[in-house]
Amino acid sequence: MLVDQYRLGRLDLDGFVSERIGLGDVEEAFAKMKAGTVLRSVVEIPRGGTGAEESDAVDAAAAPAGAAR
Repeated sequence: MLVDQYRLGRLDLDGFVSERIGLGDVEEAFAKMKAGTVLRSVVEIPRGGTGAEESDAVDAAAAPAGAAR
């Protein structure tokens, strides 16, 4: 249901993303979230590790507590 609302443009999830970062900035993103300076950081990982424009977005806040970072 929520996915349908998002796809129809009725649910603004992009407003919850404070920043998009590269994989090398994950530690800094977790520190910012812990400090409360950002709401959510999205890590963009290039497909195939080539640095191409296409990427898979990984939600840093969704990582389980205590997960290796």
